[in-house]
Amino acid sequence: MEKNYRLHRITGGDNALPFAYQLLFKHNYLSIGWSDLSSTKFISRVKNEGISVINKKMENLGWGLPRNRWSLYRFIKEIKTGDSILVPYGKNFNVFEIVDDIIYSNETIDTSIYIDWNNNRATLKEGCFYNKENNLIDMGFYRKVKIIEKEIPKDVYANQDLYSRMKIRLTNANISDIKDAIIQAIVRFRENKPINLKEQIIEETAKKNIKIN
Repeated sequence: MEKNYRLHRITGGDNALPFAYQLLFKHNYLSIGWSDLSSTKFISRVKNEGISVINKKMENLGWGLPRNRWSLYRFIKEIKTGDSILVPYGKNFNVFEIVDDIIYSNETIDTSIYIDWNNNRATLKEGCFYNKENNLIDMGFYRKVKIIEKEIPKDVYANQDLYSRMKIRLTNANISDIKDAIIQAIVRFRENKPINLKEQIIEETAKKNIKIN
């Protein structure tokens, strides 16, 4: 089966980022929100029955059917072992690889590593994690990854297509259609061969203007 290339953000979810950042960059766990849905039973049902399980649960909770429920579905059901995961953060992006098809919940994640970037430990209560101020941490699902490359500067190694794609607002998305741009960025980063994004944009714009005229 051909691997997919996916974008995934860790910046969503109330009070999540300080913990999501550490889980990913220190302990190699990719995370997503939906803490109220986090359970091993729920994960198993979504794997076996699909999006209908998520739809029914959200409607029962009075949430309706928000568009971003598909991000949770993709995280549980579609992302597979070997997929490359591009994680934008600040001025850089990072590339990881999914190492297995296990999805961890708040019931199964190692609580000893649930510590934020200020070394504050989270507390698990009734299936959800809370920070030191006793505020809910909106994370509930986790995938084990390994690092491919970290802290690749966007404006130095991403071409126009990749740079633009990293601006999408979705939590996650399949971006396999631009896999060549991702591979090229990794290769250039390793070889210390930056591209001039500004120059590339001007060149592409000029080509389009010529075609129009």
